[in-house]
This record gives sequence, C-alpha cells and structure tokens, in this order.
Amino acid sequence: MKRIVLLVILALALLGVASALPPLTQPQAVVAQATVAPQAADVGAPLTLARRISLPGVKPGRLDHLAVDVSRNRVFLAALGNDTVEVVDRALGKVIQSIPGQNVPQAVLYIPEFDKLVVTNDEGQVNIYNSLFGVFAE
Repeated sequence: MKRIVLLVILALALLGVASALPPLTQPQAVVAQATVAPQAADVGAPLTLARRISLPGVKPGRLDHLAVDVSRNRVFLAALGNDTVEVVDRALGKVIQSIPGQNVPQAVLYIPEFDKLVVTNDEGQVNIYNSLFGVFAE
C-alpha cells in the first residue's frame, strides 16, 4: 500500500501541485499530491505532501494505475475494487466523473492528440472513450 501511495504521489508531484488541504478524518480512498521543496533541486530531495483529494465512494485499496491529462488538469485513476475509472480534476480537487463497467481495470492511457482514454481490463478487453467537452462517453 505504501508503494502505491508513493507512486501516486510521485506522479502527481510531476504536475506541480502546490495547495494543501487538512488531513482526512475517516478512512477513505484519497489521491495525495506532493511537491519537491523549491530550494531542494537535487535528486535526493524529499517530497512533501501538498494536497489530499478524497475519492468518495471508492473502496480503499489498489489505485496504482493512472494517467494524466496535463492540458485539462485531470488525473485518471483505475479503481480496481470499484470496477471504475475515476476522473479527478486537480484544480477543483474532486472527482468529476466515474466511468463504470471496467471489470478490474488494469491500465489507463490518455492520448491527448486524439482526446481519447484507453482502459484495459481483466477480461482482456480494451475500452476506448471519446472526450466531449471533457466528459468521457463510449
């Protein structure tokens, strides 16, 4: 679990998030964002927690597959225990869409040139979604 959280933190740190929220009061799934202190530019610099984003309705567990849409400030998380892909808006700090019916999503890829989201699942299927005004549909 620590490895998963660190991977999510590292991925989101690359996006340059810099605001903070208070800690969560009850157990729930979260996306944690981290940044490297500006004065510590060396490779060994520690990450510091910059923000937590709650994922309401998402079962805590494996959230280790994700993709990023830098231009729209979105993160796509494969929520294996929910059989969904959660679309998180980093600027708003919340889930803006949940894409159901993924049957244990295994990988998520966002292709910005075509505005497509590709999700593979445990049944050996590949689901490709089109984005219309930032919302995904089959």
